[in-house]
Amino acid sequence: MEHVAAILLLVACGDGQTSCRELPVSVEAYETTADCQADLPGASRLAARQAPHIYGACVAIDPAMIYDNLEIVWDVTPQGKLDVTVNVDAPSIVAHAGDMTSPAAALSE
Repeated sequence: MEHVAAILLLVACGDGQTSCRELPVSVEAYETTADCQADLPGASRLAARQAPHIYGACVAIDPAMIYDNLEIVWDVTPQGKLDVTVNVDAPSIVAHAGDMTSPAAALSE
């Protein structure tokens, strides 16, 4: 099993930091933050063709979190800094009354 310790995030913005969007990256998860940081300049250079302003970050995460529902929230500040927060969503369990059989009904069948 691979231990993931960092994720790479790239965001492209138009002039004036408007119309920002997350960009796909070739490698999203890294075993170490140092590995991610080593790839960040090259990934940013490749993305530079897509928008006037590229912001990148390596975000450290708990290796156990990679299998959870992760929500990555980012914002580009007026100072041109990429702020990133990683939240773990609780798994959603949905049950419909019509899908359930009571134990008593199952036994009587």
